[in-house]
Amino acid sequence: MIPSGQRVAVLLNPNAKRVSSAVRGAIANVVAPEDIFISNNENDARQIARTVVARGYDTVFTGGGDGTFMGFLNKILRLRRLDAPSALRDPTARDGQRAREPRGGGLGPRCRNPRRLAAHRAGEVGGVFELDLVEADGLRCPFAGLGVDAQIIDAYARVKSRYRPLGRWMEGSLGYAIAVATKSLPYYLSHRKMPEIEVVNTGSTAFQLDSNGRPVGHAIEYGEVLYRGPAKVVAGSTLPHFGFDLRFFPFAGRRRGNMHLRVFSGSTMGVVTHLRQTFRGTYFPKGVSDFFCQSVHIRASQPMPLEIGGDPCGERSELTLKIADRPVELVSFKRAA
Repeated sequence: MIPSGQRVAVLLNPNAKRVSSAVRGAIANVVAPEDIFISNNENDARQIARTVVARGYDTVFTGGGDGTFMGFLNKILRLRRLDAPSALRDPTARDGQRAREPRGGGLGPRCRNPRRLAAHRAGEVGGVFELDLVEADGLRCPFAGLGVDAQIIDAYARVKSRYRPLGRWMEGSLGYAIAVATKSLPYYLSHRKMPEIEVVNTGSTAFQLDSNGRPVGHAIEYGEVLYRGPAKVVAGSTLPHFGFDLRFFPFAGRRRGNMHLRVFSGSTMGVVTHLRQTFRGTYFPKGVSDFFCQSVHIRASQPMPLEIGGDPCGERSELTLKIADRPVELVSFKRAA
């Protein structure tokens, strides 16, 4: 059980669909004002992450959906990896307290009332569970990879900026579809030649998966090739959702200590025409290769866009993805965690 009296912060994204003024008011009845943070942009989010780490909050709840949760989680983890503790001291931190990683929790997709916060405060939460993370370029994150996914993230951000007057209509699947149709699809239709990649197993035994997530074929041992051929995307994750409710990694989380690695070399037009199944994680066209693995090294014949935890990070022709050496703790609202 989580001890009572722990310090709780709430991070809210007012641009998210369901984080209304009424929701913020309801949360303010449960959590002290100085522990509620509103992020209007990336600069706000970065500063909030620094403050959260510096003050040493025990638990951090986020409101605004998968994208908000993973965005804040990635920023906090990145700070903890790169920071100097002395630079994160805060006058409101408790005496003798060191900067640490807080456990995380979500307020739910609808975020309509603070029931979860009240349950946490009352000690009615079952406990915590551990989420494995992917490490890429020395940073821990829920997912990372090379290819069109990074390009789509950038396109999605540009679509939201361009259609800002439409506000929430551009959030989620609609904005994602517009980004794919107007920016990513034309780009990849005009760049028909895909990079050739090689993915080598650099961890313990890996397995290729069928469309039900079951191992097929022979076990892939250390030093053996998982995949060699053309690819538009090669990415690994420990969470099923690739932000914006896109279930890109439907088998993530099924095998502890492993990531779901997905290589995609199929038709971009096919993704657009089967967008609903793609979002549900039930679209398995020709050109999809799925694996359970712990560590891989990727080589590409030409630089490909890199994303780490949903953030574009330039281009790379080589990348190592592996399960991080320690997981992150998340609050469980089940009676038996």
